Amino acid sequence: MPSGTRLSSRALLTVLYLSVFLSLIPQSSVAETRTCTAPLRELVEAATGRVQVRKRSLEELTQLRFGTYNTLNLTQSADGAALKSEEKRLGVAAAILDNDLDVAVLQEVEDLQKCKDYARDYLKDRYEVLLSTGNDKRGIQVAYLVKKDLPFKIKLDSNANARAVYPVTGQEIPIFSRDLPALRIWADSQNAEAEDPLVVFYGTHFKSKRSKDGDSESRILRRTQVEAAASIIRKDRDAHPSTFMMIAGDFNGDVHKDAEFQPIKEILADAFDLQPKKLNEIERITHTFHPRDGATQFSQIDAFFVSEDKARYIEEAFVHRYKDANGKIKPVPQTWDERELNPSDHFPVIFKMNFRKLLEERSVLRRDAAFLPLRLLPAPARSRILPLPVAA
Repeated sequence: MPSGTRLSSRALLTVLYLSVFLSLIPQSSVAETRTCTAPLRELVEAATGRVQVRKRSLEELTQLRFGTYNTLNLTQSADGAALKSEEKRLGVAAAILDNDLDVAVLQEVEDLQKCKDYARDYLKDRYEVLLSTGNDKRGIQVAYLVKKDLPFKIKLDSNANARAVYPVTGQEIPIFSRDLPALRIWADSQNAEAEDPLVVFYGTHFKSKRSKDGDSESRILRRTQVEAAASIIRKDRDAHPSTFMMIAGDFNGDVHKDAEFQPIKEILADAFDLQPKKLNEIERITHTFHPRDGATQFSQIDAFFVSEDKARYIEEAFVHRYKDANGKIKPVPQTWDERELNPSDHFPVIFKMNFRKLLEERSVLRRDAAFLPLRLLPAPARSRILPLPVAA
């Protein structure tokens, strides 16, 4: 119930009566009674402000849709000085909803509460939000959206405290500009304490190209961050060999061309290069840069890097393009003014996984309990654990 909301005694009795009525309906007859129960559930939701979520079963999940998206400030700049327009907020939401993403990692978001408010107001309240505060002094964060109806146990680990020596200064520092969070996903029916996760989804927002400490375009710092990320992921992969391991986000450099990303390429591969359909240079563009004096720069700085030995699970990976008011796909911006009309300076990257194949090979479907209540998992320091809502 929303804070400060109180029900009248009549409304309270109505809600209690309807709740008891719904609880007495056998699970096996839900389909047959849906016509009757749907309006009643709507009454309960209207009275309590709580949306009832029916969790999908693993059998329904033939495909999982992942996304990465730098939103260029989800609702406002981190310092609150500049608000994002309503049109652009809706544009960000359209990119997420049009692709019906199950799980997404977002960059350049403000804080947990603003993300939750955005998910409620713009994403039809379909998502749980997970965010572990990182190191960015401006307050720019990396967050995850996870569909509420997924039959998963999930855990969020943070690597914001990871340290490494920055070669330019020789000092040991918290190496990640924001964080390198890891979202771990198990099926409800799995034993999370004893079994490898089905998926581990790292998110990143590496250092920007603003020069720092005499480090031109921060290439040395970014390379050090990539090396640290590759080391963490390699250890995780070796400890969980059956897990589908991937990292996605804003790499702040052209992953297809820049040498600093070689450490990641030694353990993972760009999903664009592993899928059957190969993308041309234009189709790979995820960002445009428009210097005042010079030609427009087109690059792929957003990507999914995945386990190459598990490429068989890849169904499709592509860059989402924005649409105009008539639903027509807009061309890649050629000027700063054209880019300013988009919801963000980045394009989202979408990755579709053959989840059924993964479940079958991991023999998880045989143990599926579609409506099993979620358990809290023991968490190390700097971890965030979140149970998705139990089915109504």
